[in-house]
Amino acid sequence: MDRLETLARDLLPDQYLPPFLYAFAGGKLIRPRILRLVCDRLGQDPVPLEKAALAIEVLHCATLLHDDVVDGDGSRRGKPTFHARFSPKQAILSGDYFALTALDLVQRHYPTLTTAFLAAVRDVAVGQLMEFAPLPDLRSYLDYADKKTASLFALAAAVPCAVFQTDLGWIAWARDLGVAFQMANDLQGSPRESHSVLAVLSRSEAERDLAARRAQLQQKVENNDQEFIADILTPRPDSQGTAGRPAAGRPS
Repeated sequence: MDRLETLARDLLPDQYLPPFLYAFAGGKLIRPRILRLVCDRLGQDPVPLEKAALAIEVLHCATLLHDDVVDGDGSRRGKPTFHARFSPKQAILSGDYFALTALDLVQRHYPTLTTAFLAAVRDVAVGQLMEFAPLPDLRSYLDYADKKTASLFALAAAVPCAVFQTDLGWIAWARDLGVAFQMANDLQGSPRESHSVLAVLSRSEAERDLAARRAQLQQKVENNDQEFIADILTPRPDSQGTAGRPAAGRPS
């Protein structure tokens, strides 16, 4: 969304804008699109929530910077990762700065949402820490995917639901979409990845599970949103990290 880039240019100082735009460019903007979709389905104007959408995307970019350093991935979104383009030290510090800038934006414009944003950031960190121990079964994998990836999807839906004081099941829907998104990404990668769904299910089992999740997700949206789900659950070839494995932190 061009509007988000315009807001980012207004938010970030000149010296930090080019690195952010490098990290920002090429993404699907899934989380802001979820926020807009939920606003539309609630019959509400998404414009007042544009800064919240930007904050979520800035947070997402921050987590990708950290993830790629941890995982040692060399490419994302068809270009060198941030730490490969700049440096690991700059990636870590920029990720910290972007995350704090996003939380400050929320505190200034949507103070009642601060707790929800902090909880989502904590869940992402917990999900990442779960990669230091094996996932023994499907339940553990789903918990991992829920925290690592689906938490920001759910946050994107929770923002309009909180502001407009209604839910209608959209937060749970977005969380389920995040888990399906992670599974779809895993299916594009190597079965040797220790935290892939393929570590706990066979490929055929995982494909059946994902197909069932996709059908359930589609039941809630209107016909013109079917392409939205299809786009999200079709990982791009360059969503994988180096060595042909998925970017372990989080797909783009």
